[in-house]
Amino acid sequence: CNDQASHALRHHPLHTQAVACKISGVILCNRLLLSLAQHNRGSWETSMEFVILIGLQASGKSTFYRTRFAETHEHISKDRLLNNRRPARRQAQLIAEALEAGRSVVVDNTNATVEERAALIQAGRAYGAVIIGYCFEVQVKASLARNRQREGKARVPDIAIFATLKRLAPPSYAEGFDMLYFVCASGDDTFEVRPWPRAQSGDQEEAGGPQDAGEAQ
Repeated sequence: CNDQASHALRHHPLHTQAVACKISGVILCNRLLLSLAQHNRGSWETSMEFVILIGLQASGKSTFYRTRFAETHEHISKDRLLNNRRPARRQAQLIAEALEAGRSVVVDNTNATVEERAALIQAGRAYGAVIIGYCFEVQVKASLARNRQREGKARVPDIAIFATLKRLAPPSYAEGFDMLYFVCASGDDTFEVRPWPRAQSGDQEEAGGPQDAGEAQ
């Protein structure tokens, strides 16, 4: 955001509390963030992107970030906070710091549920960012194979992937996304990206999800 917006944000009485809001798995201060967004709406002119990656562990999300966003977006992931005693709180702080500074962000977690994504979307909205979602095709065998090639803390038990599969809810424009895409990962670290379909009327997606999303980008 511009200097005027940054100054207004830093001096807003709700700023200190809003930055301390907790995201994903903990309580988000929705009312504070909404008030902050309304207060600064007139002064922010932003092209910031707030990108939310959605998918199983080892589905190619981090590789997707490196190939598409590494030079332009800040990478925030709880996988990088494994030694932090309160990773959700620290992630919230990193998101707030990046957006306050006007930097685009990619949140690289499974982000499997509507509730988890709602907290992130709310945070992005509070800072005037464009909310973009990338949902990765479910390829359980491929995820298991990639995960078994990992070492140390980067590798999760197979049961964790199946647990995420059980919780995974397809995203929807109705959640508040400005743009939404479906991602198919191939074995050679390339990706096919297609627009997530909208229904003919309203904001609800057509039955069947992204299969008929159209031409690859």
